[in-house]
Amino acid sequence: MVRDLSIKYQKLQDCLKSLESVAVAFSGGVDSTFLLYAAKEALGDRVIAVTASSYSFLQRELLMCKMTCYRMKL
Repeated sequence: MVRDLSIKYQKLQDCLKSLESVAVAFSGGVDSTFLLYAAKEALGDRVIAVTASSYSFLQRELLMCKMTCYRMKL
């Protein structure tokens, strides 16, 4: 099973590396955090995270998104 996940992750990396750059819609959830991490690993500084702030998006969630991006050096 670990081997299968490793192969799938490598396919994701290959797909991301084939792109010139990416913008990841980043909500701070598990899925978008994983994709943002994979994109950063594959493309380095050619990645940006995009988070929309609204009344339904709590300020603490926005702060967590900002902290995650800071840690990933985005």
